[in-house]
Amino acid sequence: MIGMCRSVLSRFSRIFWYSLLWCAILVFCLAAQIILLEGVLRLSGYGESTRFLIRREVDGTAYFTPNRAFYQQFTSLPLDRIMTWDDLDFQVPEIKERDAYRIFVFGGSAIYGTRSSARILEMMLRDAVPSVPWEVYNVACPGMNSHVMFQAARACTLLEPDMFLVYMGNNEAVGPFGPATMLGQSDLLWRTPVIRMLIAANALRTVQLFRSTGAVTALNLPDNDALMRMLPGMTDNPRTLDLYDRNVSDICAAAESTQARVLLCTLIGNRRFMGHVAEAEVDAGPSINGVLRTQADLHGDVYLADVAGAIAAHSKEGLPGYDYFVDNVHFNFAGNYIAASALFETVLTTMQEKDISDAVLPTKDRCAEMLAWTSAAEYDLLNWQLQAFLDEYSRQRVQQRHTILKNEVGDNWREQLLEDYRAALRLYPADLYLRQTAFRQAFETGDSREAWVQSCELSAHHPASRSGLRFAGMFAEMDGKVDDAIFAYGECLRIYPDDPEALRRLAELLFLNGDRNAAEPLYRRYLHIDSTDAFAWCRIGEIQAGQGKKKKAAATWKSIIAEVPNHPLAYRLLDVLMAEEKSIEERIALWDTLSEKYPEAAEPLVRRALLYDAAAEEEALLLLRRAVVLVPGDSVIHYHLGIAAYHQGMFEESAAAFREALRLNPSDPRNVRWLEKVLAEKT
Repeated sequence: MIGMCRSVLSRFSRIFWYSLLWCAILVFCLAAQIILLEGVLRLSGYGESTRFLIRREVDGTAYFTPNRAFYQQFTSLPLDRIMTWDDLDFQVPEIKERDAYRIFVFGGSAIYGTRSSARILEMMLRDAVPSVPWEVYNVACPGMNSHVMFQAARACTLLEPDMFLVYMGNNEAVGPFGPATMLGQSDLLWRTPVIRMLIAANALRTVQLFRSTGAVTALNLPDNDALMRMLPGMTDNPRTLDLYDRNVSDICAAAESTQARVLLCTLIGNRRFMGHVAEAEVDAGPSINGVLRTQADLHGDVYLADVAGAIAAHSKEGLPGYDYFVDNVHFNFAGNYIAASALFETVLTTMQEKDISDAVLPTKDRCAEMLAWTSAAEYDLLNWQLQAFLDEYSRQRVQQRHTILKNEVGDNWREQLLEDYRAALRLYPADLYLRQTAFRQAFETGDSREAWVQSCELSAHHPASRSGLRFAGMFAEMDGKVDDAIFAYGECLRIYPDDPEALRRLAELLFLNGDRNAAEPLYRRYLHIDSTDAFAWCRIGEIQAGQGKKKKAAATWKSIIAEVPNHPLAYRLLDVLMAEEKSIEERIALWDTLSEKYPEAAEPLVRRALLYDAAAEEEALLLLRRAVVLVPGDSVIHYHLGIAAYHQGMFEESAAAFREALRLNPSDPRNVRWLEKVLAEKT
């Protein structure tokens, strides 16, 4: 009996070990295949690095710059839809200037950008303590939270930081890896080690390949409407707070490893949001600010800047409202100034080793002067904010302020803004963000001389800036020097191969220059960054048609129409192609079908109207009238309406249509010729 048992046990033991061996062989084979695929993909140049910092060399000097792909992995929207990259981009010299004081800023949209409290703080420090070479690098990005910022902070420890400034917490519930994501809905997997493992896996080209084919779902992306559900209060989800606590603690530990100080900032929201007065938030216990206060007590060289207390102290009944906020969590200039003042005082208290006892807080007016913050600047910002994520109540308030400022600054507001930036640059001629904004204004106003001045100054002060390299191409293009522009864009892309504007502009120059084969890969690289650009896809279709791939071109344009029914160019290009190969009946059937499918689209009506023969021009006129109501800002529709009205003898309507077409597109000579013809026959 005992022998039989031993025999059975021995048999099971062999089966177990054989099974374990075969499992090990299977795992090894799978791992070997993945490693092989990863190697092949990397050798072939597929995919991109997702690490936060990229080392670049310009004229023999090395710099570290932030990586667009790092941020892009955490959002399904093209990055330039949620932020302006030039306002985040910076170049950190590899060799730190002697006595320089480096501050890295971490957070989301509430502290992002060139008009934030962090930017005001930078100007305050420069003005109050000019003896210190201040270097303030703002890593904050809209929509990002502590899971993202920890990765950035860990990378920044390599750059000899003196301080980490953290204003972070608004996006913990609605940002990457939050409770609104697929991962956040799993009790088992929603943990810090898993999150960090997934972020590390994003760097694998194999993962990038599977994600591009749809074989792998991005677990970090929130629901499409998650941001719109963000409330003025901070998250009260216990697990979210635990994860936030871990990330803040690890950011503090990362700073301590390099002997850098940490400035943790309490957060505050609009307590009068959408017209409803809310109670003051509890600052301790299970809350974002409670976590921040606890972490400040736990770590050495970690300080607390009470931004929430400073804003509340200036507010009626301690409950701030729209006097300091644009919406629920984003400050206006007044709010940013108070927040920056709290940061300024705390930064100075951490620097006992420097003789800065005579430093005086710059006034609000002084900060506005240094930052070119004027009515024209506010009007410019509101133009952008009206296109951003805003609740309807806040949007109406912004629209009212926008209307007031529009009447105040008039039509020449860009010229005013350019002059304001020139004045600010006289105070700080080496400032990157003032300089690049001044160039943008000169470019937008068509001031080629000023654009040249700003481009030269930008190159002189910041030879490694991507904006400076790109602007050299934009100025050459503006000056009509196509070859110089092509060369300048090429130089920009040699150092910054991921610059979307340089890719798009260079591709367009080559396309218009007749070199479509060279333009195509540039368009495709650009579309890899922003796959939603319908115009670039239209160009791909034109290139395909030029290569004789007419079916592919038609498929490309039809795909654009399905994705962006209101984009007119795809219809027009498709119509030209169909005119070569399809009968009138087939074309009529297509436009009638698309008109019914996309009733909000004007272009199918226009295409259909142009197919009517002379006997049915009255029907064409009716269709064009419908089209111009749908899209009143399209000069081409007004042009066709003017012709149809002329043929029906309706000279008043025809002249009005050509006048509007001329107003919308003064450079089209057809409108002038037709208007003169109509007016001559009318009289």
